[in-house]
Amino acid sequence: MKLPKDSPAAVVAKESSASVVELYPPMVDAANSPAPKAAEPLAVTPTVDLEGKGDAKEKCATSKPARKKTKAPQSASEAPPRVEVQTAKHACAFGWVELNGTKYDFDVIVHVDGTVTQRDKSLSRKKKQKYGHTPLTGKELLLLKSESPEMIIIGTGHSNAMPLTPKAEKMLDEHEFFVGSTPRALIELTASTKKTVALLHVTC
Repeated sequence: MKLPKDSPAAVVAKESSASVVELYPPMVDAANSPAPKAAEPLAVTPTVDLEGKGDAKEKCATSKPARKKTKAPQSASEAPPRVEVQTAKHACAFGWVELNGTKYDFDVIVHVDGTVTQRDKSLSRKKKQKYGHTPLTGKELLLLKSESPEMIIIGTGHSNAMPLTPKAEKMLDEHEFFVGSTPRALIELTASTKKTVALLHVTC
C-alpha cells in the first residue's frame, strides 16, 4: 500500500532508510585501494657520553672564554683521577684540597703569610650567567694583589673549568703568575720559594 507523502508513517520510513545508509557504508575494494603509507621513524637526537658511563651528562659548563696558557698546560677535557696530587705538605682530589694537614671542601685563598681563608665568590658571581661558571674577575684579583705578592697562583679546578675574565688576565700580566689546573697549581705552590698568594678552585 502506498503511503501519503506527508503522513507520519512515511516520515518514519524515510528516517529509518537514512539510518541504514549511515550504518552500512558501501564496501571498499581492497584490491584496488592504494597501500597505506608506512609510519615515519621518530627522529632521535644523538647524545654524547661525557663520562664514559653510558649517560650523557654534563658535570660542568663546557663553553668558556680563551685563557692564557699556563706554564704546565693541561687539557680541559682530561678526566681527573680520584687522587690528583699529594706532596709533603699538601694534597688534593676532586672536591677538596688539603693544606698543611687541614682539609677544605670549598675554594680557598692561601695568603702570603700562609693562612687560608674561603674564597669570596660573591665578588664574581654576577658574571656566572655569562660564563656558565663563576669566573675569576678583576675584583677578586685586586684582593690578591693587595698583599703585594711576588707570585700569584691560580688553580682553575681539576678540569680547568673556572674561566678568567679578560680584565683578570690583563691584571695578571703585571705579575709573575701561574694559571693551570688545581693539581698542578698545588705543585707550584709547594715548590714556590717566593712571597706567594694562591686561589684554588676545588671542583671542576
